Amino acid sequence: MALGFRNSMFACVLSLVLVLWGCSDGGAPVETDKPVASGAGKKLEREAFDKVEKIAKGADQPFVEPAEIEKVGTTIEEIFSNANIPEVVAVIGEEKITRADLVKDIQAQLPPYMKDQPLPPQVAANISYNTRKLIDSIVNRKLLLRLAAEDGITPSPRMLLDQIDSMMGKMSDEERAAFEKRLQEQGSSIEKEKSQAINDVNSQEAVAIERWIETKLMPSVKVDDDAAQKYYNEHPDYFKKPETVEVEHILITPDKADSDGLAGLSEEQRKEFVEKADSSAKQKSEELLEKVKKGEDFSGLAVSNSKCPSAREGGKLPAFDSRGQTNDERGGRMDQAFTEAAFALRDAGDVSATPVKTPFGYHIIKLIKRNKESSVPFEDVKEILTANLKNDELSNIVKARLEAERVKQDVKIFWE
Repeated sequence: MALGFRNSMFACVLSLVLVLWGCSDGGAPVETDKPVASGAGKKLEREAFDKVEKIAKGADQPFVEPAEIEKVGTTIEEIFSNANIPEVVAVIGEEKITRADLVKDIQAQLPPYMKDQPLPPQVAANISYNTRKLIDSIVNRKLLLRLAAEDGITPSPRMLLDQIDSMMGKMSDEERAAFEKRLQEQGSSIEKEKSQAINDVNSQEAVAIERWIETKLMPSVKVDDDAAQKYYNEHPDYFKKPETVEVEHILITPDKADSDGLAGLSEEQRKEFVEKADSSAKQKSEELLEKVKKGEDFSGLAVSNSKCPSAREGGKLPAFDSRGQTNDERGGRMDQAFTEAAFALRDAGDVSATPVKTPFGYHIIKLIKRNKESSVPFEDVKEILTANLKNDELSNIVKARLEAERVKQDVKIFWE
């Protein structure tokens, strides 16, 4: 199955290790402005998919020294070909999980572009160092499938097809068109995905586990507005909005010669060119600052002279805090010198006494307003906070069921 559905479905399984089995990072329930999916399984899928991508890209893992990377094979088979690795890596009661099962399972987790290709050294090293977690993921999936079967929920192509239809039904026309285009670029289509679902065991298992969680465990989760309000009251620091400033600025950048212009120049001549360009930019910024002080329109001067893209808006920038962090949806962080100069301005209309130099050039900064520290109102976070608290409680329920089932099934893992 192509990346679109396979990763979404399989991610639910992996999440029960990386999210519910204690391998995810902790923290406050409210850490993002992104909406929480209404279905518990959907949130677990999304979180797990992020983890899969990070592992695949070699991110979110401790850096491995090059000398250690060289000891790791470039393929999954080579990684686990060491004679010291046991043939049987775990047992669940009488069921054995072999080294071959482990290799197959990891291969199923890799993005399509990494299949049948030598792995980048850092990815191979990360897989090697996270082998225990990967074994746990197989064990947990098998245990969850047993628990689901006890409640009459077993994997089937029909269940997966229903999930695909449900997923597509919740998409807007624009989202559906973009998704179909993505599949087409991968040489697939919705109909092809559906036809492959019959043989897609991994995704069928993921959907069965998701169905079991949502229908058998989720109803026992009890989180209401009072619980959310209690959490909100007990963790005020999580909901603080720091003081921010809003400014306009004019950026003057030093001229830069193209490669042809610098060709044939000595190191000393290049240095002289850079110093002259910097001096010229500084002089221009000082001249513009004098015009501002004499009352000329700041926004108009920004539109005519600033080299920042913000010139289109009169030099206005998104609000940012004392760390330089913006609240703009695109993210980003302001230069430290720029941030300090902006926060040094006290009253609306104040302008920096001298041009402020940063790696980008020289800035003239005008304060528009200061926004005092405040707290996000409870009503603004109630929905996402309640949803996240529900998922936290659900995670604890699943973890407890897994721990109990491990004892019941006498699970043993032969890997330190």
